[in-house]
Amino acid sequence: MMSMLTLLGLSLASPQSRRTGHDKVFVLEVDREVEAPFVCEAKLPPMFNVERNIVTSVRASPYVTRNASKAAWVLVAIQPILYQYCAKMKSNSSGWEDALRASALAVNDHIIPWLRTLPHWARRGGMDHLFLFSAGAGSAIYNQIDALQETGVILATSYDGPTPERPRTVVVPASIHPLLAAGAVVDGSARAFAAKTTTGFFRGLLSGGANSRYSFGTRQLLHAESTRITNSSSEEAPQLQIVQGNVPNAVYARELASALFCLALPGHYAFTPRNVQFLNSGCVPINVSPYGTYDGVPRYPRAVHLPFQRTIDWDGLSLTVDQQVVKTPGALRRTLLKVPPERWAELVARMNTERLKLIWEVHGGTAWGTLVEELRRLTWNSLA
Repeated sequence: MMSMLTLLGLSLASPQSRRTGHDKVFVLEVDREVEAPFVCEAKLPPMFNVERNIVTSVRASPYVTRNASKAAWVLVAIQPILYQYCAKMKSNSSGWEDALRASALAVNDHIIPWLRTLPHWARRGGMDHLFLFSAGAGSAIYNQIDALQETGVILATSYDGPTPERPRTVVVPASIHPLLAAGAVVDGSARAFAAKTTTGFFRGLLSGGANSRYSFGTRQLLHAESTRITNSSSEEAPQLQIVQGNVPNAVYARELASALFCLALPGHYAFTPRNVQFLNSGCVPINVSPYGTYDGVPRYPRAVHLPFQRTIDWDGLSLTVDQQVVKTPGALRRTLLKVPPERWAELVARMNTERLKLIWEVHGGTAWGTLVEELRRLTWNSLA
């Protein structure tokens, strides 16, 4: 019989020392009877199907195993965004706060107590369990789940929090279908640089309806600036192009391809999945460090959190600018025009080697492999 010391040694062993060949992941579907009160026939907008798409990706990766005893990690296939939508449908409420709380309670008061009864949880008290939260509302849900303050690893497609980030959170890319073929190589030559017709490009909503703080004003200000330049008689080219409205993917791909840089501007949330979308469309992303305030209180004291930032060299394949640069008339364009062709070529070269690491396997990428590496890099103190 194992001694208590031996058992403690096993339970506190780091993921590095417990690696089982390929760091296998076991997908644990939530028991239907446990989940039934919180699901419905709601049809989610495509951008909110991320949770199920990522689960589909792990099943398409070489890291999945059907044997939980051979798995280094357990991915719990919760659907918090669906729980949120269903709670709102059932309550007929016009607000989302109660629905967000209902989703958090579904996980905290029902699903996690069920998990505690399973042998998978008993191995390490849930420390090797992965919980996926997608879209901007994800953080509003997991921050209300008391049990996750003490155990589990959160996989979030957006991170709304302070720096240093919550130590057991891994920011993962959303499930985006790339506009480039998996094997495509973006041209980073001086000729390609000179052929670009746009300095910086963005297509998306330019206002947030009742949300007066939408985009921290960045989209609106840049749109006004691009309109001024377009209407000017002076020859200020290449220009910023800030537009709204949906276009076919083929048109959108051409727009991105014509730009030196594509702008990952904040929207309802500081975080945006556009940076990954741009990488996989062949356009160098510009990330905006959101030094915003909320009721006068600094909300984002440091840089935006990017997917797989422990593993991916974001400084090598994108540029980050301060929000104040974006909000100062002319400053962003001047900043971008100062980037020499040689630096742009370096960014493109790095983008070519790294971009598939941010695309999930279901779309031909290797994101689960990147996630496994990211989990290895979690500091052991954060998992102990």
